[in-house]
Amino acid sequence: MVLFGPLLFPIARQIGVHEVHYAMVVILAMGIGLFAPPFGLGYYSACTIGRVSPDAGMRRI
Repeated sequence: MVLFGPLLFPIARQIGVHEVHYAMVVILAMGIGLFAPPFGLGYYSACTIGRVSPDAGMRRI
């Protein structure tokens, strides 16, 4: 997402996507990708900082 977000911006503008809408979608997608298990590094980092098992944290979610 970090690589393709800026690369796809000119293409999105050419097909008529507003810059603000494109940025909002990219930020939302990056946020979901960061915290969505099983590969959510943000989720696992938060569990490590809080000293909580990822399985126990997932039950609460």
